[in-house]
Amino acid sequence: MAAEDGSGGTGGTLVYALIGKRTDVLAEHMEPSTNIQVSTVARVLLQRISDEDQRKTYAYDDKYLFHCIVEGGICFFVLSRDDCSVTLVNKFLDDVKREFNRSTPGTSS
Repeated sequence: MAAEDGSGGTGGTLVYALIGKRTDVLAEHMEPSTNIQVSTVARVLLQRISDEDQRKTYAYDDKYLFHCIVEGGICFFVLSRDDCSVTLVNKFLDDVKREFNRSTPGTSS
């Protein structure tokens, strides 16, 4: 999930993404080289995050950041390297949220 920053260059690396609701994982993607423990950590965070609309960032393992958006009780997570552009991460999360809402009946943006 190496990501482009819009200028043609790589703005950082996104290594894991998850869409969930409370304890339910609705979709998940992990780069092959990602430690499987990341999925476990994301599930623990998913259970602890409030259903209220919010944006949050959590540090993980000294060189990664979990970023999340919660809207309408749905949580959109991405794990990035700590040198990844925040603008890129937010664009990615907004794109995933928009695509999920567009393709999933009963959700809204």
